[in-house]
Amino acid sequence: MNFLRIVLVVLATFILAAIGWRLAHVPRPTSPEVASMPATSLESTVAPTPPAPIPPVPAQPAPTQQSAATPDVSPPTSSPAQSAETTAAPATAPEPAIAAVSDAQRARVEKAMQDAADLAPTFDRIKNAFPAVAQRAVDGAAAKLKADTDRPSPDDVFANAVRDLRQSSGVLAAKAGPDALGAIFDKQSATLAELSQTDPHLCADYLYGGTSPAYADFASGHRALVAQAAEATLGAILDGRKQQIDHGTPSPDDFKLVEDGLTAKGLSADEISALLDGKSLDPPLPDDRLCWNARTYLSVLHDLPLDPRLRVYGLAAELLARS
Repeated sequence: MNFLRIVLVVLATFILAAIGWRLAHVPRPTSPEVASMPATSLESTVAPTPPAPIPPVPAQPAPTQQSAATPDVSPPTSSPAQSAETTAAPATAPEPAIAAVSDAQRARVEKAMQDAADLAPTFDRIKNAFPAVAQRAVDGAAAKLKADTDRPSPDDVFANAVRDLRQSSGVLAAKAGPDALGAIFDKQSATLAELSQTDPHLCADYLYGGTSPAYADFASGHRALVAQAAEATLGAILDGRKQQIDHGTPSPDDFKLVEDGLTAKGLSADEISALLDGKSLDPPLPDDRLCWNARTYLSVLHDLPLDPRLRVYGLAAELLARS
């Protein structure tokens, strides 16, 4: 079982199915009924059924003194980008063979990126800090240009660069400070909020790492949101490389805090088990309820006391980079 894998990819796989990691690593006190339930993959819970009404999200408790700002509104804290690809992270992304490309092909891709106003500044910062990552994304897109009329997709180039960045250096984000690390999850919350308003089924698809044409359309129409999430990832990587903070491993008490928080927000025992243990639900949750649960889950993590929150965030960021 993976831990906190709903990403994002944009991410996108880093919330729901993952927390079942703790079944093999950290015992969690449960009732006899829940304890007897098998832990299975959440991937069977995406429902094509019509959405059911979602109860309003209960008011969140006031943040603690150390707590970060509310996820949906707080901007990411990014460290200044600097060229430092020499400190490669332990997890490295495979480098697929790329056909030889010409300078003219590269120039067309570069121009497409500069013309994408919402993506260009972040892509430039990735290029400055991790030039090889940006170059692989450009070369990969350039190699697909077979005719002069072919148009490179800036959204594809950007997504490939961010994916490469996460896989090659993302483990450094786990060692970032509270603000930079928390920004990753704040922007995940913002993405889920926008997706849930656009289409609950699309939100559910995103939670399971879906790469449907509908999500591609969403990303191209929300480039600023995509760029902000990438900025948060880059900022946490740069901050983690600098600070090298060991936040520790989540404990059983940390998971109990999460469970209590989900209960207080109105999730049922079965829904909590689905989130924390990977239990399949029968019948499966409607898409809008699934999306609401994921947003609530991130809200609960955000409202944890600082130390437990950073332990969960740190491990989630590390395993996300290795996914």
